[in-house]
Amino acid sequence: MRNAIAGSRRLFIVPLVAAVLVATVVAVAAAAQAGSYRGQTESNRPVVFNLRDGKIRNFNGGITLYCVFSRQFRFDAAIPPRAMALRNGRFNYVGKDRTGQNRIEIHGHFVSRRKAKGTIEMSAPPDCAGEVKFYATHR
Repeated sequence: MRNAIAGSRRLFIVPLVAAVLVATVVAVAAAAQAGSYRGQTESNRPVVFNLRDGKIRNFNGGITLYCVFSRQFRFDAAIPPRAMALRNGRFNYVGKDRTGQNRIEIHGHFVSRRKAKGTIEMSAPPDCAGEVKFYATHR
């Protein structure tokens, strides 16, 4: 009987500890510090943005695109046409870039109050595409 009671306590405590850890991570990420962020992609291209009023503004992320048919590399920047809302420490944009010619996807999240990371994907006509991870820190 004693082992049955101890086992049921463990079943209660494990989800409780997991819930507390998740809540702590979300609270830290949601409390991201407003201001300018700078960093780079894994291919050493710059990434800059501002966090103000709960929105990611002026996002600019360098990306290298590989063009299949021409077999060339092209350097570009992923710049969304509008600010991205910050929800639960996460920000996302899927759509056309500021020029309206290229398709971009930006997915990011804050890993602490002063650090963000994520991915940028871009495709450009007629045959260019690229994907890269980025990291940025509050300045």
